[in-house]
Amino acid sequence: MKKKAFQKYIFIIGLVLFSISGLKVVYSDEKGKPCPKPYINALLPKAAKPGEKIKIRGNRFGKKQGSVTFAPGIKSPIIKWMNKRIWVIVPQGARTGPVFVTSYCGKKSNEEYFFVKETEH
Repeated sequence: MKKKAFQKYIFIIGLVLFSISGLKVVYSDEKGKPCPKPYINALLPKAAKPGEKIKIRGNRFGKKQGSVTFAPGIKSPIIKWMNKRIWVIVPQGARTGPVFVTSYCGKKSNEEYFFVKETEH
C-alpha cells in the first residue's frame, strides 16, 4: 500500500512540474537562450507594388530586428519591428511568391503568399 501511495505521489509531483514547465514563455533574442520559430498570421494588404508599405501580423518575431524576405530571396527594408507586428517596404525586384520572417536569433517562419502588383511605366 505504501508503495502505491508513493508512486501516486511521485506521479502527481511529476505532472505538476511538467505542467509548470510548459507554461514558461519561450522567447529570447539573447545568444544562448531559447529561440522560438516565428509565425506569420497575415500580410496586410495581400498585394502591393514595390515601394509600398505592408504590415506583417504574427507571433514570436522577437524584440530585436531580424529580416523579412520576399521572392526571389530579396530582403525588405524594415520600417518598424515589434514582437507581433512588422512594417516593411515591398522591395524593388520582389516577385509574387512566398514571404517569410527570419528572427534575430536565426529561426525562419512559415511562408505566406504575397502578390506583387506591377508598376506603371
